[in-house]
Amino acid sequence: MRSLKKKIPAGALQFVLFTAAIIALLLLAAVLLFYTHRYFITQSDYRLQTMLVADRAIHKTALLEISPDTLALPMDDTDDAIQVSANLSRWGIFTKAFVKSRHRKKVFTRCGLIGSGTDPVPPSLYLQQSGLPLVVAGNTRIEGPVALPPQGVRTGNINGHSYYNSQMVYGSITASDALLPPLTAGTENYLWYYLREYEPVQGDIVDIHQEKQLQSFHRPVKGFYSPSAIDLRKVRLSGNIIIRSDTRITVYRDADLHDVILAAPEIEIKTGVNGNFQAIADNRIIVGDSCRLDYPSALVLLENIDNQQQSLGTTGDPGIQVGEKVSLSGSVCYFGGDTAAGDYRVNVYLAGSSLINGEIYCRGMLESRGTVTGSVYAGYLGVRQGGRLFINHLYDANINSENLPRAFGGIPFENRPKTVLKWLY
Repeated sequence: MRSLKKKIPAGALQFVLFTAAIIALLLLAAVLLFYTHRYFITQSDYRLQTMLVADRAIHKTALLEISPDTLALPMDDTDDAIQVSANLSRWGIFTKAFVKSRHRKKVFTRCGLIGSGTDPVPPSLYLQQSGLPLVVAGNTRIEGPVALPPQGVRTGNINGHSYYNSQMVYGSITASDALLPPLTAGTENYLWYYLREYEPVQGDIVDIHQEKQLQSFHRPVKGFYSPSAIDLRKVRLSGNIIIRSDTRITVYRDADLHDVILAAPEIEIKTGVNGNFQAIADNRIIVGDSCRLDYPSALVLLENIDNQQQSLGTTGDPGIQVGEKVSLSGSVCYFGGDTAAGDYRVNVYLAGSSLINGEIYCRGMLESRGTVTGSVYAGYLGVRQGGRLFINHLYDANINSENLPRAFGGIPFENRPKTVLKWLY
């Protein structure tokens, strides 16, 4: 019988082993590719979540106190692997929120300027109770809800000019309180810090004579302090910078300022200045004609008792004067004492062809001849005409809160939801 056994060449065995090794390597590569793909998808998801959590967290920083410490911030519906911390500090009249979200070695940070959001239906005018009605004359037009003293609103006549519109208020009318809506506790006290205490530490001093100074909000605050007057000319200052003078700061047309804080007893913004910044003073702020101050700019006057006593009466210059053809997007704030009987004077003046996109908060008397797209909060309203002061009058003024963007954020009102005014990085 012939044997059925047949010899297999050794090369065939090598080929089988080689083929098996190739298949094993291909399978291993496929497995590695699958797990690598899953790993990168997971890491990408976590990276995206980390970024989104930072954005969400900055809206929750209102739960924290103003503090130099960085605190853990609990986030609902967030993966436990993502840790969130936050720090809240003042930046002028607004708040600066710094948020850090971390997943393992990946860190994502956001910094935003925080203020109060608008009400669903923001008031056009909030006039506190003073025992006097609101009187409208000329081409005054108020659109949107208003809060007025119990005496309500009536038409009037100034130098032969009566009221020319068909309705006194184009919106609902409710009762106001004896005081304006309060701001977040400590707001005014901290503003005094910029005027009386701030000085940059050694190594963080800005050279205001250098053509360009940029300071990221991711880095420590830099600044400049002088007991004498400061002139800002041919300089670009942007970012985390504070400029303080014990006497006066003058901003010239060729200065380019963005996001910085200016603090001095008197601040003058010359004709034609463009930029966005906060000006904090305790005596006077003058804005020249044809200036454009972009969002979120702020003019803030904290009038101290000495200045108030020196300028009592109807003839003193307003503490805040906004000139002709000025466009300001942001907030104008006057924090003065109570107006005593017979000591009425205009504290904030808005010229006829100027525009405020945002809000005016005047704890004193406001004379508005211009247009406010947003909200006005005032203790008193006044009109100076023909050598007389008409109290709680509006003459040729326009106030319309209905056209204010709902994304607008402003000064920090107590018990009002917070919003991001601007991302700083």
